[in-house]
Amino acid sequence: MLILGHRGAPSLKQENTLASFKAALSHNVDGIELDIQLTSDGEIIVYHDFKIIDTNNLPQSIASLSLSDIKALCPHLQIATLHDVCQLFPKNKIFNIEIKSQNLDNTKIIQKTIKLLKQYQLLDNVIISSFNPFVLLQIKKEHPDIKLGLLWTGNNSEGWFVTHYSYYQLEPYSFHANIDYLDSKLAKWALKTHIQLFVYTVNTQEEVQKAQALNVHGIFTDFPKLLCN
Repeated sequence: MLILGHRGAPSLKQENTLASFKAALSHNVDGIELDIQLTSDGEIIVYHDFKIIDTNNLPQSIASLSLSDIKALCPHLQIATLHDVCQLFPKNKIFNIEIKSQNLDNTKIIQKTIKLLKQYQLLDNVIISSFNPFVLLQIKKEHPDIKLGLLWTGNNSEGWFVTHYSYYQLEPYSFHANIDYLDSKLAKWALKTHIQLFVYTVNTQEEVQKAQALNVHGIFTDFPKLLCN
């Protein structure tokens, strides 16, 4: 079973930072997962939420801020860019990039991401995942050789369009499911389609045991020490 550091190693270092990715890699994970989105000036930053909390504890929309704005408003955060991560990422590890987007047209972030991956010769490593099926459909159309990961959660928090039935349009490389909502029926469906089954976020031994019982191919964890040495 593959072990991927969820946003690096949040149990050890601030999530989605270079320090967190280095910490995860130092514990011999099979790969890392991170989240990316665009700033107003077209920079790809590594951050999960669509809004960022400034020093006055006020939420600010990332899409409306430049990278310099974000660094000025949030000096307490160690904001990394995708370029920063690509520079240090090893070529023998899985690189799961989740594109965070609420848009129908994602041309800019897709093109910039692919350009960086080509520049650092990381296309063979990468799985690009998203809850937004329009992101994945666009990549499939323009870059059919790139591995896609279809994200799914059973709590409807990501909108009506998040469904495993998107598989039939996407035919993704992998299916990334919420461990809390994945049951044997859905797991068997995923395995029957011959796609890789990954689960998130596996942080306890009980969750590890559930993942093993469902015969998943890989887990995302905040605790790289959970199964890695």
